[in-house]
Amino acid sequence: PDVGVDTGGVQDIAYARSIIDDGGIPDPSTISVEGFLSEHSIDLEPPVDAGALYATATASWNADFDELTPLVTIQVGFGSNIDLATFRRNPLNLCLVLDRSGSMNEDFDVRTRTTKLDAVRIAIDRLLASLTAQDRVSVVTFAEQPTTLLEPVLGNDIAAVKSALEGLTPQGATDIASGMVRGYQVLQSNHDDDRSDRIMVFTDANVTAGISSSDDFLAVMQTYADNDIGATLVGVGVDFGQQLAYDISQVRGGNFVYLDEYDRILQVFDEEFDFLVSPIAQDIRLAAEIPFTLDVADAFGLPDVDTSTHTLEMLIPTLFYSTRQGGGAIMIRLRPGASV
Repeated sequence: PDVGVDTGGVQDIAYARSIIDDGGIPDPSTISVEGFLSEHSIDLEPPVDAGALYATATASWNADFDELTPLVTIQVGFGSNIDLATFRRNPLNLCLVLDRSGSMNEDFDVRTRTTKLDAVRIAIDRLLASLTAQDRVSVVTFAEQPTTLLEPVLGNDIAAVKSALEGLTPQGATDIASGMVRGYQVLQSNHDDDRSDRIMVFTDANVTAGISSSDDFLAVMQTYADNDIGATLVGVGVDFGQQLAYDISQVRGGNFVYLDEYDRILQVFDEEFDFLVSPIAQDIRLAAEIPFTLDVADAFGLPDVDTSTHTLEMLIPTLFYSTRQGGGAIMIRLRPGASV
């Protein structure tokens, strides 16, 4: 099979599912269409001359029970002709940014009494198995203040990373922004053109100190994103700050996954890690001219698409490689409009 392509941003709706599993009702903001689509593989018919990255479009008529007229659904999908068996990611300059605030001592799994920080340690154990001597890995922790626990070492120096994490105990308030900035600074001071720069932030996103608004976070992240430093946010805990994570993941080079159980940790870091850290294209702009005989009913799969016009302009900050085909699908729904 070929390597798939995904639109980055939110990669799942696992947080909403964890609330449902606990007997709760998730807030609508915890369920994004792009997150839902990213969980699935959508079969695409590649063009005859398909390159390393291609886009396809298909259309169908359907009659919804709550719509007076039939609707046209147009699916725009992205694919790749790269063989999954031969795919190799670029070497990484990776900084692991770990939340060690007091809330990370709360339960991740009540049955086993595993804390959020315990879950992060398990995730990092699995992650380290995917790194090689060509990678560089560093570690930053944060509560009220950031601390550089480990300057960059070879990616296969597992002992150095585990030693740095020994004795790490949760305490204090949560200033995510300061931790992220320190992680960015560590990457910048050890930049190498042969490696891709990325921070991977493990947190429950419950901000109790420092910058807390999405706009301020985005301003900080955008500065570093413009210098081609990517960011992957890894969410843990049922009281996760979903909206902040969603906003952060929309920045160029950003994506987000949520860990709700042990099996999800294995899936993300055993099967999907190489793809989470592998952008294929950035700043993709799509434009669709809609005939005036049709009106735009909805557009799904990307945030903030203006559906009030007959010229749809869509910006995709980043496309990532993926284990699933067509996970970055965009759905545009049209209804019959005025006759001309």
